[in-house]
Amino acid sequence: MTGNESAAGKWIVITGIDGCGKGTLADSMVDVLSREGLSVIHTREPGGTEMAEEIRAALLAPRHEQVQPITELLLIFAARAQHYHNVIRPALDAGSVVICERWFESSFVYQHLCKGCDLDHLLALHDMAARSALPDKMVLLDIAPEIGLMRAGKRGALDRFEQESLDFHTKARNGFIRYASDPAHNCIVVDASQAKEAVLDDALSRVWS
Repeated sequence: MTGNESAAGKWIVITGIDGCGKGTLADSMVDVLSREGLSVIHTREPGGTEMAEEIRAALLAPRHEQVQPITELLLIFAARAQHYHNVIRPALDAGSVVICERWFESSFVYQHLCKGCDLDHLLALHDMAARSALPDKMVLLDIAPEIGLMRAGKRGALDRFEQESLDFHTKARNGFIRYASDPAHNCIVVDASQAKEAVLDDALSRVWS
């Protein structure tokens, strides 16, 4: 099921490891598409609503307490339910283009592949939270973890996920590539080590095909 089953809008997800440039590409795509006269919504996961952003802050905050993978998983899908029903679905129904940073694939990678949460649990929660909705197109910004972490560090203090080991981020990168390799996920892979202008041109030229 795609998020666009009965809607005139188009749903694009931009994803990848930390520091790959999701926000930069999303901002640039919004600018280009808006100038073409389209109604465009830019949102992110976890987050996108007031309540979901509060959950995001709790999830990303560094802490001494060990965060159990199942706790993380449940919080992410709680935020996703708010986000999908209050922002994404209404925007698609109104015919807007929705550009979202991250979606279900990030849960598959981080909570399932990297942290061991049961896949059946993820799928059941995705059905409960968002009717198992998937985007029309996904853009995976692929980059070496060393470069991504260096970029993330330049933004300021690292969040709880960014503080994970290089091995963790390498496993995550491999997980995203694995997810993107399934044709059913309608994913294009873009080399995120290019200049941002080249990344934008590459993504735009392929996302509408």
